[in-house]
Amino acid sequence: MPLNTSLAVTRPYSERPDADDRELSAVRLVQALLAAPDLLVTHRNEMLRIALYKYTEARSGKFGLRYRTVAVADTAVPVPVVHEHVRPRQAVVADLCAVGDPVLVPLILSTAVTCLVTDAEHSVLNAVPTSVHGWARYAAAGLKVVDHLTGDVVDPAVEPMMSPVVDLDRLSFLRGGGATPIALLMACRLVNLQTSMAWAGYAAARDSNSPIGDWLKSRIDTGCETGLAPITAAYRLGARIFDTAVLAAASDAMEAVSTGVLGRRQAADQLVRTLERDGARLPRGDAAVLARAALEASCADPVPPLHEVLRRADLRWPRGVGEDADTYSVVDALTNRYREPLLDLALSMYTLRLRGALPVPPPGSVVDWLEQRLPS
Repeated sequence: MPLNTSLAVTRPYSERPDADDRELSAVRLVQALLAAPDLLVTHRNEMLRIALYKYTEARSGKFGLRYRTVAVADTAVPVPVVHEHVRPRQAVVADLCAVGDPVLVPLILSTAVTCLVTDAEHSVLNAVPTSVHGWARYAAAGLKVVDHLTGDVVDPAVEPMMSPVVDLDRLSFLRGGGATPIALLMACRLVNLQTSMAWAGYAAARDSNSPIGDWLKSRIDTGCETGLAPITAAYRLGARIFDTAVLAAASDAMEAVSTGVLGRRQAADQLVRTLERDGARLPRGDAAVLARAALEASCADPVPPLHEVLRRADLRWPRGVGEDADTYSVVDALTNRYREPLLDLALSMYTLRLRGALPVPPPGSVVDWLEQRLPS
């Protein structure tokens, strides 16, 4: 157990040159353990706990962590330090075993945030009730946290930090769609002259309602103050972790526009062409009709209200949703009812146009791609 004055702890925050390779290796290790037949539960769980250490140490080592408490950062008082799992390992392991889906493994692992604490603080944290999760444990223990990269001090009791908690019900809903919705939504953002490439990368991930999008969100600064490079790096790592060339193509599109190699619409069209062989599940029945109506509405000017979209699809207002409910609540009810990725995408494009987040109609390449997959 090193002291907080050791070089491994005090050196400026930096990531290993092979950080991406190490993280990918840890993800694949967890996926292999979950898929392996004939493992005893005790053996699987023990190996998963070890794999979690490999994951949390991948980027900056065991004691070079980005987050540490104020007491650890105060090198005037030498104290032993501990690599502490903000979200206890047993909770992460339980979620991994509960879902079992390899596509969701990276997203669950992204909640395995760690922090350097003193040995005494570790004992205090262990005494916090198990009903308290994530950074709320630190708030309950009265601990403030230092971001070793920026030097900022955060009090989890006052300022919200990224909450390392996973919603398994939401994950089960997000299983469809792959990287396709991200690429199509990015193409829509690219043609907007007011949208920076950094924001296009974040917003496309956020609005996709996909597990890959949620994973990207966890890697990207929501304010995008850090510029484009960390965002394209996240997309490229995502391409490796999720084994999809679509994210690499999206990263290329953002870089091509930012460097002037391609115009915005040219980059958008080129990105959509990477999806030509995409095997996205096609909606059927009412979901397909509603998807087409939402797509047509997203191209209209002015954009019609939702009740008009439902009328054109010959559908009634969703049950259990009041007539005075806002558009976004109704759209949530519709996406939860049908759970069709392409319908969700069409509704996302519609709501973005409705609130002015996409001030121009979607590019023709996006519209054509969707129309070819929807029954007439």
